[in-house]
Amino acid sequence: MRRPLLLLPILSLLLLAPSYGGEPIPLERKAQAGQRAEVEEETRSELKIHYRKNGEASVGGVEVNAVKRAYTEEVLRAKPLVTVREYTTSVRSKGKPGAKVKPQQTSLHGRRVKLTGLEIEPGEPGFKLSKGDEEALRLDRLARAFLPTEGKATIKQNWKLPSDRFAAALWGKLVPPGAHHGGASVDLRKVTKQAGRKIAILRVKLDFRTDLRESFPEIKLKLKGTIRWDLDEDDLLSAELTGTLSYMVVQKEGVRYTASGPMSYIYSARYLIPREVPKEAGASTKPPPPGVSVLVCTHDSRHRIALKDIVCCPQCGESLDRERKCPKKHEWMLRHCFHDGAPFRHE
Repeated sequence: MRRPLLLLPILSLLLLAPSYGGEPIPLERKAQAGQRAEVEEETRSELKIHYRKNGEASVGGVEVNAVKRAYTEEVLRAKPLVTVREYTTSVRSKGKPGAKVKPQQTSLHGRRVKLTGLEIEPGEPGFKLSKGDEEALRLDRLARAFLPTEGKATIKQNWKLPSDRFAAALWGKLVPPGAHHGGASVDLRKVTKQAGRKIAILRVKLDFRTDLRESFPEIKLKLKGTIRWDLDEDDLLSAELTGTLSYMVVQKEGVRYTASGPMSYIYSARYLIPREVPKEAGASTKPPPPGVSVLVCTHDSRHRIALKDIVCCPQCGESLDRERKCPKKHEWMLRHCFHDGAPFRHE
């Protein structure tokens, strides 16, 4: 008589799981202006370094490199995709395995940048990206590159992706044609619900490499793990990737520098209420009138932007005129606080 009670937990799980009945599930990023997310990223590598000069080899030791970043990202324009990131944390720990190393802030810490494709532009004057931040692999783009080319898939479906998808995601057109090989295999395992949101679970495996050229190093990247895709936001929710990285660079005077070892990448997003972006031009889309020097958040007055620092249009990068108008007629975008989404007031 008690046996039917054992089925209740199973039935409850079945009721919570979304049912698609074999129908294709949309797996495509559909960015919209005003979409916002709080993101945490962590990249870690432990690479053994070798040098070779005039046929003689030497070992440079093992180096651990760990980078942690946290930022709020907002979509300014959907096509072509332009986003702005407000970094609250960007720290790097670098040293030998097991050594106690104090994390050091990178150039992105506490800064705002605009991203158009792979291009990163400082969002304020007097701020210059360090070489390490500028050349860091954009593994968030890599994670999004595992989606099916058709933009949809069915549960249990497997698809293959060519190497050009990942070369473009990481380096754009910098990799010479024909100088990349391999690809990825992806399985859509299931669709589940987490905190009321529909999440697609992807299992991914990447085996990618580039050839050594004068203009580009030899890189081998082998990763596998799990991608969680938010079907309500049509965007990446989380990624957990582990594997190995190796690369070789030929420097001047015949010096060969190689490094190889394990690496991992973790990405986690929490989507915020989208910012409402008015479609029609009105008073709220016009720049602040003359006499206004500071934008102050109406929720927290500590969040402030000095207008003297805003000299370029956030959408196109063109210099603003004396009335802070864009020469390409773009609307004034600084209407809400990057931290909490509250509207600005003028001072």
